[in-house]
Amino acid sequence: MLNSGFIPCDGVDALVQSTGDKWKNSGVTTSVIIGRFSPFHAGHAAFFETVMAMGLDFHVILNANVNTANGKNPYNVGQKIEMIRLALPRIPEERLHPLKFYLGLGGVDVGADKDQLVAKIEEIAPHDKVVICYIRKEDDIKDFLVHGKILHGHYVDMLPFQKQILVPHAEYSELCATSVREGTAPDNALHPKVKIFLDWEKAKAELNGRRLGDDSREDTKFIARPDGLPLVQSKIRSYDFG
Repeated sequence: MLNSGFIPCDGVDALVQSTGDKWKNSGVTTSVIIGRFSPFHAGHAAFFETVMAMGLDFHVILNANVNTANGKNPYNVGQKIEMIRLALPRIPEERLHPLKFYLGLGGVDVGADKDQLVAKIEEIAPHDKVVICYIRKEDDIKDFLVHGKILHGHYVDMLPFQKQILVPHAEYSELCATSVREGTAPDNALHPKVKIFLDWEKAKAELNGRRLGDDSREDTKFIARPDGLPLVQSKIRSYDFG
């Protein structure tokens, strides 16, 4: 397994392509990214670009959990898909796989959620053909209860697949979704179209007296889609994952 390689998350370069070639030569065909992307910011986009540059069949497991009450995961899966496709329109929707799972803390046994995540990845490609690509941060190293046993590490460690660690480019190393949600991130933290989209979504939610990620089917007040914001057609309905 090529589990120890650190490559820069900085767009297309020879090292990234060479890492992809090593995986291909070992028989791997598919790269998988897992995350909440709440919201999808410039660091995520750079990460996606890097993984795609490895030249493997690219897929994303998109955590469809939404928690509009505590503000930590306020966006529904439809909003997340639209953000990703506005920022990176060349990613087909069929490469984005929504799944509700919880790999958190608080003494909750996450074994069933882990198994569900493994099964979803194995739907995408055979077990030995997959590499999970991720950025390993110290903040993500925790204790997880998995089928009655404590696992100390990153949540990716509990998944029985080959893995590739990437290091974010310095420009994005301090960027996190929390700072974006709290409004303390740099102005360029969001793709311009993503920012317009989120401002529009927030305005619609406020106008109808609901939370940002809540089901909008009962909205009675509407705001026209902003000029210059492409219409992203999606087969996935947010309320299917409510």
